[in-house]
This record gives sequence, C-alpha cells and structure tokens, in this order.
Amino acid sequence: MISIDPNGRAELVETIHQPWKASVRDCLDRWRAVPAAVQAGCYLVLHEGAVHRRTLNAGRIAELDAKLR
Repeated sequence: MISIDPNGRAELVETIHQPWKASVRDCLDRWRAVPAAVQAGCYLVLHEGAVHRRTLNAGRIAELDAKLR
C-alpha cells in the first residue's frame, strides 16, 4: 500500500462537476458519510507535491480508509 500523509491535500470527487477539496483525512470522513451507492462511484485525487497526483477508485479508497483508521 502507498504511504499517504492524512493531512495532505486531496479532492473527493462524488460528481465530476464538484470535487470536494480538503485534507485526505477530511475527504475520507466525508466518503464514509455518503451512501454506499455514492461511495462506489467516488474517486479520491491525492496531491503529491506541486505537480503529481494519484487517483484512487472506491476500492482503493476503502483500503486507504482502513489503513488510516
């Protein structure tokens, strides 16, 4: 599993039009609060430095959430 700073920048994308920008930890809290059907369609964009990004699908978000809990 990748090493993630829970306080690093991230965006939770529930819909393509309105990503929710916050820390990784805050995005995971929000992801846990939405219905399972919405969770399944979410993506989490992790910002790693100024130009690098990593995108996680719902399955990988769940893995990250379990790791950081």
